[in-house]
Amino acid sequence: MAQGKRVTLVCEHCGKSYERYAWQADRSKYCCKTCKGMARRKRVTLICEICGQPYEVIASRVERSKYCSMACAGESRRAPQCES
Repeated sequence: MAQGKRVTLVCEHCGKSYERYAWQADRSKYCCKTCKGMARRKRVTLICEICGQPYEVIASRVERSKYCSMACAGESRRAPQCES
């Protein structure tokens, strides 16, 4: 059974080229399970938007992370929001 066209991608962890089927390309970031595991271990330090304290998250969550704790996330919902 034919799976379709193969595309070449670059591993986000090690930088090596690897191939996947075109239909898998949008979900593929790593060439192997080892690179996926290593990338998930990499931590990034951010500053909490509420209390200003530094905290660490895994690299893949940087875009979604704003607060160091559930308490600060709750405080952000209680804080008055600016109206445009």
